[in-house]
Amino acid sequence: LPDGTPVQIVLNPLGVPSRMNIGQVLETHLGWAVQGLGMKIKATDLHIQNVLKEARTDASYWEQIDAIRGLYAEIEELEAKAKEDVTVPHFDIDEKIIDLKSQILGHVESAAQKKLEALGGEARYQELKAIEAKYNALHVEFFDSEEDAPEMDPALVEELEAINKVKTTLNHIESAR
Repeated sequence: LPDGTPVQIVLNPLGVPSRMNIGQVLETHLGWAVQGLGMKIKATDLHIQNVLKEARTDASYWEQIDAIRGLYAEIEELEAKAKEDVTVPHFDIDEKIIDLKSQILGHVESAAQKKLEALGGEARYQELKAIEAKYNALHVEFFDSEEDAPEMDPALVEELEAINKVKTTLNHIESAR
């Protein structure tokens, strides 16, 4: 319907799938999923035409997608390589995978920034970057040894020791059963 409400139609289940192509089947399932989530999605013909026009005329539209696809292919290749031989640690492969994933995030972030700027959202983008920087500044510290760690509140230490005693007692009871 024009307001985005899906129309429920009951048809012969044996006749419909044989006449539908896979795109129609997937589109139907996508519609059911969106309805199940309680969402309404409405794309006008003009919006769809603009996206298709951008895909046809703007080479950078496909460059970003190709770059991300290539990075994902490299990640899959490295993960498969890591699974082949499990006797050797794969720290270098893990580092490469993390690096590639950060490159993907960089591509997505730059594409999002360009799109926001094109839509006049530079101020909103800077606001989001400030929020991101604020949350990135809040980090958890890890210490290599107990000497490096700051001293804990004695009341907290006592509480944790009491909890540990209860846990140990419960474990002994469970193992005795």
